[in-house]
Amino acid sequence: MRLAFAVSSLCLVIGGACQAQEPALRTIPERWHGEWSADRSACGTDNNDSVLRLSADRIEFWESGGLVRGAFTKGPFEILIVADMTGEGQAWLGSSHFRMAPSGDSIAMDTGGSSLFIRYRCPEGAGPSQ
Repeated sequence: MRLAFAVSSLCLVIGGACQAQEPALRTIPERWHGEWSADRSACGTDNNDSVLRLSADRIEFWESGGLVRGAFTKGPFEILIVADMTGEGQAWLGSSHFRMAPSGDSIAMDTGGSSLFIRYRCPEGAGPSQ
């Protein structure tokens, strides 16, 4: 029940109703899978503190990551991911809001302020966890 309330609240923040992915609520759609980086030259390396890796059931940042609890979309280019996160000795329920460019080659992460953090899709197979 708490997760449903949290997700409902987050969906309102991103501008309206969200729709859970079918058939599994815990699945990130395939179009979002892969490695993303603010610096394309750092793709597939360990020298990349902007790295983001998305798979069907995981979200991984540089020093944190977690198992996806829910993936909610608003159209084909916007997603809110809720995950059980861990990193640097801590554990928390986290949410990440992304918007994909229509070309599919970049995503913008809503950082909670007026700015967005842009990452570019890395070439397939560039990341060690793909």
